[in-house]
Amino acid sequence: MAYAGRDGPASLRAHLLKWERLYNTVRPHRALGYLTPAKCLASLGIDA
Repeated sequence: MAYAGRDGPASLRAHLLKWERLYNTVRPHRALGYLTPAKCLASLGIDA
């Protein structure tokens, strides 16, 4: 996911929010036993 930086701050913010969602919900994390954060929370009975 690359950001070219040509479209200004609003575009950058949208791009960063998209990356944050990917990182915090979709991408597996080694510290969580290679579960996604959402799956880890679900395994603990916590709604994400």
